[in-house]
Amino acid sequence: MADECWGDKASFNLAKSHLGLDVDEKVIDLPDLNADTVGHFDVVLFLGVFYHLKHLLLELERIAPLCKESLILETQIDALDCDRPAMIFYPGDELSSDPTNWWGPNPACVTAILKGLGFSAVEFTPRPPKKWTRGIFHAYRTPPSREIVTFDKVSPPGRSKGLQKSVFRPIRKLFN
Repeated sequence: MADECWGDKASFNLAKSHLGLDVDEKVIDLPDLNADTVGHFDVVLFLGVFYHLKHLLLELERIAPLCKESLILETQIDALDCDRPAMIFYPGDELSSDPTNWWGPNPACVTAILKGLGFSAVEFTPRPPKKWTRGIFHAYRTPPSREIVTFDKVSPPGRSKGLQKSVFRPIRKLFN
């Protein structure tokens, strides 16, 4: 089945078959997600969806209860010059000529939203490292036993470059 916006499920099917994954597939709209329709999960991936949501807080309030341990959220980021939680609204096709891009939050905003949804700790990883345009946020119900890299320990490009370099060392160690 092909989706008009995103193509087909070839990558999903390839991963499922080659990794021998035993997963249930559901084609379901965000408003229909709840514990009765999909259950609960240790880890919820919410990748590249956040900034496309016109009513993002409502949808995140729907998703958060499905997550038992951690939520991994990847999104476009903006408003990096603002130290307070802030979000830029794109009412047209201002972001990448795509009218489905609605929001550009800064890391402090995403962190505050996730903590407001009951996650006790949020770890932020900027992407790409030299020019932040996207961010990956790991939100935890229970903080991990290792030290996590939080937003207050990182600075956007152009600010505290020494701090930026030190932040990427512990992040890389997690994946090696």
